[in-house]
This record gives sequence, C-alpha cells and structure tokens, in this order.
Amino acid sequence: MKITKKTTTILFAAVLLVSAVMAVTVFAYPMGIGKEREHAKLDSRSLLVGQGFALNGDEYHILDVAVVNEKRNNSQMATAGHLRFAGQAYALKVTGYDNQSLNGDVLTLPPRGTNRTGFTPATVGHMSLSISKYEGVLLSKGTLTMNNTDYNVLLSSSGQHDFKGTFKSHNSKG
Repeated sequence: MKITKKTTTILFAAVLLVSAVMAVTVFAYPMGIGKEREHAKLDSRSLLVGQGFALNGDEYHILDVAVVNEKRNNSQMATAGHLRFAGQAYALKVTGYDNQSLNGDVLTLPPRGTNRTGFTPATVGHMSLSISKYEGVLLSKGTLTMNNTDYNVLLSSSGQHDFKGTFKSHNSKG
C-alpha cells in the first residue's frame, strides 16, 4: 500500500480532530461511600485512552480504545478495557501490558437492554500495540484482527506517560 503525503496529512489531521473531541474522566468513590448499599470501593486510573484508525488497504474504520487499572476493596489490581470499532462496542480482555506495549483479546458484549447473566462473551479479535512518543504526542501503533481480517492501527492517546514505567493518573490524586 502506497501512502501519499496527502493521505498521511489527512489521517494525522483526523486523528488529532478525534483526539480533541474525546475526553475521559475517571471517577472514584471516596472511602466509605456506598458501603451501606454494599457497593465496593472502586479505585481506578486510566492507563491508555486512544482514538484513531484501523486501516486495511483503502478500507478504514474509526477506533477508540480505553484501558483502566481497577482496584476493589484493597485487593489485587485488575486491568480492563473497552474498544469501539466501526461504531460497535466490544470488551478488551488485556492479556499483556508493560507501559510500552498492550495486547488483548476483543470480546463481544451483550446487546443493550438484555439480561447479562446468561451471556457468554465470544472472542472476535485480537489487538497488539506498541506505545511510544512521536513528535511530542503519545502514539500507539500496531495490529488489530477482527473476524479474521487484519488491520494496521494508529492511535493518538490522551494518557500522559512519564516513561518511567507508569502513565500519570488523570484524577487529582495522580
């Protein structure tokens, strides 16, 4: 596939436009709130929030990825993710994350308004990204396989990486 300067400029401008429109806020309950209703204290921080494209030849789709680290009731941290590909929401089961790369399986979600108790998610894809800084912007580049079709991925991320092994938290406790 030959990418021209004009195509590259258009894709980069579109990534920046999508990034400017998207914003994520992570809320955490203060300690003790909700205990009377047996709600678990949820402490979370975003690891990666990226918007961009999945490309396959002349075919392209808008791609949004959000990955958070969650800690419940002072127990072990769990990494969870969400992905929106071509307008469809999916869960992202993170299988590997080391601040410079992300790997995960893409899982189906139950249709809105349906009972989740009997739903078993199906694996419909896999994502593999490398995360680095490029021209002052945090970029994620890699591959996405969805329903046996391979895509090249380019995401611009709003997460703040300090390159010492962690993403800076978006909350005020950061």
